[in-house]
Amino acid sequence: LQNKLVAAHVLGHCDFFKNNWRFAGTSRKMVGAMAAFANRIRHYEQDFGRAKVERTLDAALAIQEHVDPFPSRCGRGPASNPRKPEAGPYDDLWALDSLGKKGPESGQDPEGGSDQAKQEGQRDLMRFMLERSRALAPWQKDVVSTLREEMLYFRPQMETKIMNEGWASLWHARILRDMDLAQDEALEFAKMHAAVLQPSRTSLNPYHLGFKILEDVERRFGRQKIFEIRQIDTDVSFIRNYLTKKLVEELDLYLFRKANGAWQVSEKRWEQVRDGIIAQIANCGIPYILAMDDDFDQRGELYLKHSYEGIEMDTQHLTRTLPQLFHLWGRAVHLETVEDEQPVVYTFDGKDTVRELV
Repeated sequence: LQNKLVAAHVLGHCDFFKNNWRFAGTSRKMVGAMAAFANRIRHYEQDFGRAKVERTLDAALAIQEHVDPFPSRCGRGPASNPRKPEAGPYDDLWALDSLGKKGPESGQDPEGGSDQAKQEGQRDLMRFMLERSRALAPWQKDVVSTLREEMLYFRPQMETKIMNEGWASLWHARILRDMDLAQDEALEFAKMHAAVLQPSRTSLNPYHLGFKILEDVERRFGRQKIFEIRQIDTDVSFIRNYLTKKLVEELDLYLFRKANGAWQVSEKRWEQVRDGIIAQIANCGIPYILAMDDDFDQRGELYLKHSYEGIEMDTQHLTRTLPQLFHLWGRAVHLETVEDEQPVVYTFDGKDTVRELV
């Protein structure tokens, strides 16, 4: 019975992967690419020593999530694998927009840089390290580049976790209920299914939330609507558009925070709960860190800025990650953020981390 349940659940995942737009550009060669990468790592260990290779792996993995899956044409740097757009009937009109510009694209200089990008900073820290760090040897750049590609491969799964698990749970339930199980198997399946959807008091169960929203959408709009959602949405738009007041109340969803040393419910109004969930899953729950300057104070130091949106950074993670950035950059690293509504800068110079008010 467990094999039947797993097979039905995986079938739901496969359908989601095949049809959701975020997976359209997913590399179909990643398994082979990572096997080849493992072989290269073994050779690097032989050539440079295991400790040195693992040190670089640790540093790269510390910032691996900081990639940009949607680099815009100005302000976030070029795409990692730019594709030539298909020819269209209005290409001659679009070309007029670039007349009189310094480069081939609006906002670009002849070297391909972007004034707007320099002002806004670059979100893709992995790529920034590859392009700007002077401390990385060729084999280290290979490590960083491959881990970046791996993260871009997994990023769509991170952006659709609630939808994906909800979709797979919805269909494993329907497939097994249509299998005419024996009475003892039907009872055992009901227990297993309930365990999968068991809500938590302290965190969101993506299986439970996704399943309930999809059921509600199908009830209100019909089956075709859930197939449309599976194709065009990600978790953020899914929650924003389809988590209703009725569902928030029915599922007893709430926000909570720590006050006076104890966790307390802080919000139960449905719109605030919905927006709070969206804030938690936006950018997959990863803070926006922008690379602002690769030659800070003309000393070749790295200056980063946290794009503060009301949620403070975890200080423990921050102070443990700065040394990893230093290892990849080779010089002092500064990170500007906000604490208690006050701008602060953390600096790691290779020995100590210093916190200063701006």
